[in-house]
Amino acid sequence: RSMIWRYFVQHPIPDRIVDGKRLALKVCKVCHQEIMSTDSSTTLLNKHLRVHHQREYAEYRKLDIQATLDRTESKQMQDLADKVAAAQKLQLKGGCDVFTREKIKKLIHGTLVLDEKKDTGTSGI
Repeated sequence: RSMIWRYFVQHPIPDRIVDGKRLALKVCKVCHQEIMSTDSSTTLLNKHLRVHHQREYAEYRKLDIQATLDRTESKQMQDLADKVAAAQKLQLKGGCDVFTREKIKKLIHGTLVLDEKKDTGTSGI
């Protein structure tokens, strides 16, 4: 969900559909201007905030960037946890030797191959 909704309230309009999408009335919390657009669109909201409320727009952009970074970091942490779990699974199967600090660093930086099918007999983990 976009951080833009901190600055707007949405009121769906029953029985109003355009191009298969519901129309909604969005109201700016700062100046109470009403904006009509499709239910999920935030384009006009971004424009309104940028043009009419520069301070709030700057705050919104900062929050939006931070939320994007948080999502990216969370995904990267999940990817790393998946890689570690896969490596531990291979280790338990006897498909590789014990983890070393160097191997964990390579795993974190994405330079360690964990695909056991690519293993040519030399232990890569």
